[in-house]
Amino acid sequence: MGLVQVQPARALGGAVPGPDHRGDGRLPGGNYFSRLASHYSLTLNFFSDLGATRTYAHQANAASSILFILALVFVGISMIVFSFNTLLIWKKKDRFMLPGKVAVLLAIVSGISFIGIAAAPSNLTVVAHKMFVFFAFGSLLGYVILITLMQFGNGWAKPYIVSNLVYAGLLVAYICILSSGPAFRSLDGLQLGAVSQKVIVYVSILNMAIQAIGIKRHSRSLARTAAAAVPA
Repeated sequence: MGLVQVQPARALGGAVPGPDHRGDGRLPGGNYFSRLASHYSLTLNFFSDLGATRTYAHQANAASSILFILALVFVGISMIVFSFNTLLIWKKKDRFMLPGKVAVLLAIVSGISFIGIAAAPSNLTVVAHKMFVFFAFGSLLGYVILITLMQFGNGWAKPYIVSNLVYAGLLVAYICILSSGPAFRSLDGLQLGAVSQKVIVYVSILNMAIQAIGIKRHSRSLARTAAAAVPA
């Protein structure tokens, strides 16, 4: 999901000469400056390289690409489904329902955009790939801000609000890093972009899990309240 075109046919994800930073080995090989490298680099490759149809060494990348597509389709669908559950937030005090509805729309846009990232390999459709990346993370930021507003207005526990605020701050920082694309042509800039991408992805998973726990607990509380209100 890198954003800078370092050669006419490829988007971000290239590396520079240096030590072989070995990763999971699923990418058949290479980066822009070392096309024969045999391993994916956690610090010098972007996730987009896993979804490319061919590696920098022009090897077929079918297995990695298929896994990348399946993963992002799953992420997109999960994002859309989860967004409807966040409407439960306003039911605590019946406040900020409108921001909740807008948040759902933003989450749907984000989910579709993540699927779009999978459908637009960085080595084939650079412009579309960039567009989907910005829509995915930009819409996600709006979604997080709005549900945080809902949580604050409906008296949710502070840990959930703080988690969203920290996550929103990291999202803003990541979007700023994405916007500084030309800096990725340097070793330091490339490492910053590649590593920050991993950080935001894993923090996204963590924050989503935290919010899901909160919503599940609130849903159970609503069910208990409804059950108690039913005459014996």
